[in-house]
Amino acid sequence: AKEMSAIMNDAYSNGILPTNDDHFGWTKLLTDVFTGQFFDSDLIKDQKWHNQNGNNQTWLFTFTHRSTLSFGIEVDGWIPISHGAELPYLWFYPSKWETYNATDTDLAAADYMGNIWTNFAKNGKLDYPQAGEARNFIEIGDAIKQNTNWRATADDVFNKLIPELLGEFPPLKMSEQSWKKLRELGRKVLSKWNQTTCSRSS
Repeated sequence: AKEMSAIMNDAYSNGILPTNDDHFGWTKLLTDVFTGQFFDSDLIKDQKWHNQNGNNQTWLFTFTHRSTLSFGIEVDGWIPISHGAELPYLWFYPSKWETYNATDTDLAAADYMGNIWTNFAKNGKLDYPQAGEARNFIEIGDAIKQNTNWRATADDVFNKLIPELLGEFPPLKMSEQSWKKLRELGRKVLSKWNQTTCSRSS
């Protein structure tokens, strides 16, 4: 446990840990660690599985716009970007926008979100590189940026270093019967998808 803790703390603090009485610093560090462990690392596995099985039509993004519009949380100038923080910029909830003094950067982030999601819904693709083996991703904030190696720290720590110590957790071995059921279900889902009449723009 101590070795695991050291690996996580070192990776996410860049080797500079908060002091014992820096509770705010530890809160920010643990926020990053838990995000990597319970969210990022699993999404990376999912994207890798898509890639390994021939589905290259995947895109990754990170929402980096910091604003109190979504959750109204600010601590000593730090505005966390919580899970779901991008949703008000996509769906324009009246309860948020009608009571909030939006900035130009809020509106820019909403414009980026709207364009990206609308184009994907209409065309089933984006005018940005697919994730691929390099894990290309779009950073949606006050501007649009393109980058590679999405959530590299989470991949290194939770998909490589810790499994090397403890083995895969949870174990991913499945019985042949379970794989058979999944394959049968997959064929049904794919068949249903191919029967849909929803038209897409060319």
